[in-house]
Amino acid sequence: MRAGIVAVLSMLLLLCSAACCQATDVQITKIAGKSPPAGKESLGVDWRPFVEGTCSGDDTTVWVVIHPFEIADFFVEPQAACSDGTWKVEVFFGDKDTPAGKQFEMRAFADPVKQLQEGQRLKTWPKGRARSKVVYLVRQ
Repeated sequence: MRAGIVAVLSMLLLLCSAACCQATDVQITKIAGKSPPAGKESLGVDWRPFVEGTCSGDDTTVWVVIHPFEIADFFVEPQAACSDGTWKVEVFFGDKDTPAGKQFEMRAFADPVKQLQEGQRLKTWPKGRARSKVVYLVRQ
């Protein structure tokens, strides 16, 4: 009897890991046509650049989140869809009157755990099946 229970539990665990925990990856590869800088170097950006990246799984949704350094809030940008291993979305770094020199950090998230909405303000980075490295930017 005990062996049967162990076998059933092992099978359930195996099925759950295959179905629920598929490998997902998301990366930021271009910002306004430029490669992201390495480490903590900042890339200069305009108000509304396109951000592009790679992802795994064509049913993956990608959300970019931007954090201005001078405030505590994190801003959810428009949703992007993974198609043929890539995604692309136009994002906002402040507004058209944001002064040059304002610093930001940005990250992409694949399939967030909690539902996100464009324009939503968060108190921290969201959790998701995958997240990109942080990219540092400065308004030009």
